[in-house]
Amino acid sequence: MTAAVPGSPLGPVVVIVTAAGVPAEALSAVRAADVVYCAPGVGLTVPGAEPAPERSELLGVAERKSVVLLAADRADQAAQALVAAGARVVEQPTPPLQRAVEVMDTLRSPGGCPAGGGQTTGRWRRYPRKRHNK
Repeated sequence: MTAAVPGSPLGPVVVIVTAAGVPAEALSAVRAADVVYCAPGVGLTVPGAEPAPERSELLGVAERKSVVLLAADRADQAAQALVAAGARVVEQPTPPLQRAVEVMDTLRSPGGCPAGGGQTTGRWRRYPRKRHNK
């Protein structure tokens, strides 16, 4: 385990991403932490956890204590601040089917598929079509 803030002698700083569930590894990190914070939108109740403070205060606490932050996803501002400072991230791996659904959703979204940009039925009319009569 590594300290999130260089020079932090007191222990690890861990960001736990809960979007795909809470991994078993997270339990030991929560138990060992001096302070546990919950970012907005986590949707979990953790006894003794406090709401995540502002970025500067969070980084200050991480310099002095071992910290665990429970965040809904990596895009959370508090999570980004800790990860940028070197915090270890613990999260469930995304199941392959869920990842495939995310890719399909991206491709079907406006501007998502680079090959489909600007294609209309009118563009294909200039090409001759073969008629197969049997």
